[in-house]
Amino acid sequence: MEDAAQNRYSIEIAKAVTVRIDAVVAGMADLIVKEIEFYRISGARSEDLHNSLRHNVGYVLAHLAGAEAVDLSAPLRRVGSVPNRVCRCLRS
Repeated sequence: MEDAAQNRYSIEIAKAVTVRIDAVVAGMADLIVKEIEFYRISGARSEDLHNSLRHNVGYVLAHLAGAEAVDLSAPLRRVGSVPNRVCRCLRS
């Protein structure tokens, strides 16, 4: 298969999945929680998992669709008092 044909098919697939990205990400999140114990017992927020997955899947789909420049910035994360606990441990 030619590169142009491969690119055309990749773009078509990426666009088709992008239209359903919320449903795809919801299914992925459900499967992750079901299959990976950490997500069931850690208290990780499902909203955070969903947002992370959406960002990552969106990146891949944009690349497949032929996006020139892709935003690689990471979303800001709430860390609460973790740095304080780490600092106290390092001082001990």
